[in-house]
Amino acid sequence: MLNWRGAPINECHEPLVLLGDFTHDRLIVRPRYFLRGVPGALTECYVRETVAAMLSRAAAILPSNYRLVVWDAYRPLHVQKRLFAEYLAELRSSHPNRSPDALLEMASEFVSAPSDDASCPSPHLTGGAVDLTIADSSGGCLNMGTDFDDFSPAARTAFYDALVASGRALSPDEKISQRNRMMLLSTMIGAGFSNYPEEWWHYDYGNQLWAASLGRHAIYGPAEPPTQTR
Repeated sequence: MLNWRGAPINECHEPLVLLGDFTHDRLIVRPRYFLRGVPGALTECYVRETVAAMLSRAAAILPSNYRLVVWDAYRPLHVQKRLFAEYLAELRSSHPNRSPDALLEMASEFVSAPSDDASCPSPHLTGGAVDLTIADSSGGCLNMGTDFDDFSPAARTAFYDALVASGRALSPDEKISQRNRMMLLSTMIGAGFSNYPEEWWHYDYGNQLWAASLGRHAIYGPAEPPTQTR
């Protein structure tokens, strides 16, 4: 797993903006946690200003019959705490013999431990992390092989590529999922984002995950929460 927590942060103080105000005509915002009814989840998606412009650029890179669908971006600390606690409870139930430290490490692979520490904030708290997918022209999400927040090895971005490398032939559906994941990856990398390899849907810019993957310093620390939602 990528060791990103020690990446230095030189905060640029760029504001959070409402992604809906920057949307490209092929960029859809669907706040997944709010729609799922997670207590405290924001009704809108907020990102740093540069991230908003980059998402519009990514949408423009896609072939004309596809659109980006953003599920989550800036995530308040209380929502991060709830998601982490829920996943930790699931792991504790399914792995009753694991030590508390081992369970925390397992949970952190998919849900970052809640932190507003200026030297090591949760990635989504910075406004530089986005969870997203690709939709067709009618708005239907493409087959990526797993759903959002599937905490299994199959969620790894290169899961299907690894199967092929091991000599296993992919089924027709798996080939489609592999192709769709690679389209999302090439689009987002082309727009300047980095991918968290354990999750095909998670991309970063400016935060410590992005910095560690590229050998740079981060420019986004904890972001100030939006003063209001609309």
